[in-house]
Amino acid sequence: MHTQGDGYEFGLYEMASEELPETDTELEQGLSGTALESVLGHALRRPLLTPDEETELLERAKAGDEDALAHLVESNLRLVMSIARHYVRPGVPLEDLVQEGAIGLIKAIEHFDLSRGLRFSTYAVHWVRQCVGRAADAQTNLVRLPNHAIESLRKIERTRNELRAREGREPTEEEIASTLGMSVSKVKRLACYARGHYSLDYQNHDGQPMYENLLTSPEEADPETVAIERVWLSQIFDIIDKELTPRERWAIYRMLGFEVSKAPPDTRKPLSRTQVTQLERRALAKLRALIQERLSDK
Repeated sequence: MHTQGDGYEFGLYEMASEELPETDTELEQGLSGTALESVLGHALRRPLLTPDEETELLERAKAGDEDALAHLVESNLRLVMSIARHYVRPGVPLEDLVQEGAIGLIKAIEHFDLSRGLRFSTYAVHWVRQCVGRAADAQTNLVRLPNHAIESLRKIERTRNELRAREGREPTEEEIASTLGMSVSKVKRLACYARGHYSLDYQNHDGQPMYENLLTSPEEADPETVAIERVWLSQIFDIIDKELTPRERWAIYRMLGFEVSKAPPDTRKPLSRTQVTQLERRALAKLRALIQERLSDK
């Protein structure tokens, strides 16, 4: 099991070039229109610390000086911003990621060893990225994954990207597992958790709901079923109109609730209830026989 001290070596070897601080102009453009603009704008314009100033502030912060701690955090917000911007996704605002990154900076200050002779920003990359990444995963995934699973997922995705760039195609789970020394079943199981989850209210760039329209409404009939029923009804009424006698048609339409005359065609006086029932039964039996015959022909 890894301890918090393991972050030292991890930070040195895993620091990616794209996560180094961008220029002040790029970072300020990234803040434009966000709630962080008024809060962090002045911090990003603060001059970088010299090695001597950084060492002095670190010594004071580790001794419990809160002013020095705040100064160190504000002076390294460029690093936090440059990392946090890579983790922004639907449902994960930049403001939350920067806040988590600041927590990572504080942890880095607590564990930083001045005797190592490293710049603090080099060491802090791992802690900031770890806090920001875990916060992004926690807010994106419907199920909260343990930290070891998240770290394994990142290794799988990193290896997938490397193999894709090298081979020029999408790598298989077997190739990823062989490269990482993992079992294929573990790679497949963890890969299932890497799929993104979106709210049904998530909107695309046109502002139109994307997912809620894909679900069938329990209050609406299935379109395919409706279409099939309409075809069947059309065929049944075609049989009624062409194969049944006027009296039989009158009986069927009366059963269906259509508005018909009080007596069948060519009948001078209304039929009794018994006569109507008998006529309806004969007409219905004939209709069923004709439908079955039509089906057998097909």
